[in-house]
Amino acid sequence: MRKTMGVVLSALLTMALMGTSYTCAMDDLAQPNGKKEAVIATVNVGRYPHGVAVNEETNRVYVANFYESSISVIDSTTNEVIDALEVGQGPRDVAVNARTNRLYVANLLAHDVSAINNKILSWVGLRLYRAKFAVSVIDGHANETLAHVSVGTNPWIIEVSETTNRIYVANYGSYGVSVIDSESNEVIATIDMGLFRTPGGIAVNEETNRVYITSTFHLGPLDIGAGRLLIVDGATNKVLSTLRVGRKAHVAVNERTNRVYVTSRHSSTLSVIDGHTNEVLATLEVGPDPYGLAVSKETNRIYVANHDGNSVSVVDGHSNQMLHNIDVGASPVFVAVNEATGRVYVTNSDGDTVSVLDSLVLE
Repeated sequence: MRKTMGVVLSALLTMALMGTSYTCAMDDLAQPNGKKEAVIATVNVGRYPHGVAVNEETNRVYVANFYESSISVIDSTTNEVIDALEVGQGPRDVAVNARTNRLYVANLLAHDVSAINNKILSWVGLRLYRAKFAVSVIDGHANETLAHVSVGTNPWIIEVSETTNRIYVANYGSYGVSVIDSESNEVIATIDMGLFRTPGGIAVNEETNRVYITSTFHLGPLDIGAGRLLIVDGATNKVLSTLRVGRKAHVAVNERTNRVYVTSRHSSTLSVIDGHTNEVLATLEVGPDPYGLAVSKETNRIYVANHDGNSVSVVDGHSNQMLHNIDVGASPVFVAVNEATGRVYVTNSDGDTVSVLDSLVLE
C-alpha cells in the first residue's frame, strides 16, 4: 500500500507552473563590458534534487534529494558535500532559520500509513488506510532530527520567517498552507486556498510581516484555472488581498525594496509587483519554463531557474530589465542566495547536481 501510494503521489511532482500578464520584450541586455556572473563549481548531490536553502551564519547549504529521502549538506567554503541527513519520504523542499540553526524539510510523500478501524469493513474483509504527512525538524548543530510535525496532505513547498519564528508549509493535496510555531513544533493555523486551489510558492517579507502565496485551480490532474497571489497578514494569518497571476507560479520578495517577483511557466515571464500598492510594475521575458527564483538584497538582482532552458536568468531589480542567461545543469528548479558570500546555488533536478554561481566574480 505504501509503495503504491508513493508512486501515485510522486507523479504529482511532474505538473507544470504556468501564468499570464503583459510582456516587455527581452533584449538580453548585458552588463557593462558584457560581464556576467560565473559558474565556479558543480557539486554532485543526491538523486533528483529540488529545494535548496542557505544558512549564512554557518556557511552551510542544504539540498533536498527527492528520490533518496535525504538532505545533502554542502560546505560552501569548499563546495563539497560533508554530510547526508535522513528525512521523510520524498523531500521536496527545505528551509532554514539561521537564528535558531533549525532546518525544516517538506516531505511530499507519506510519513506513515495506518489502518482505520471500521467494524463493518473489517467484517467484509476490507480495510481503509490513513496516510500521515509531516515536516522534518532538524538541529543544524548536531544534524539530528528533533521532531516530525504533522501537516496537510503532500507538503511540497516550505518557507521560514526568522522574525516571527513561524514556518509556512504549502500542502499540495489538501489545498491549504499549514502555519507552524517553531517553539512548540505545532500547527497553529491553516490558511485556506479555496476549493481545488493548490498552494504553490511562498515568500515572506519580514519587514512588513506579509506572506505571499501563489495558488492554482486544480480539478484532479487538470490545471484549468487562473493563478492567484494571496497576500496574507503574518500576524493574523488572514488573507488581505488577492491578485491574479500566472498558474502554478513561484514567488520571491526583496524586503529592502518591497518588490515581489512572480514567475509564470506558461508565458516564460517574471512579473514585478509593488509591495506597497500591489500593482504590477513590469513583466519581463525570461528563459523557457521559469520555475523557482531567489533575490539578492545586496545586489538587487533576481535569479530565475529556467527548467526547460537549462539556464538561470539574471534580472536587474533597479531597472526591471533582463541582463543575461547563464548556462547551468540539466532541468534547474530552485535557487538560493548566500548574501554574505555572493554565491548563488541552483539545483539541477535531472543532473543530480548543484551549480554554484559567484555574483562577485564576473567573467
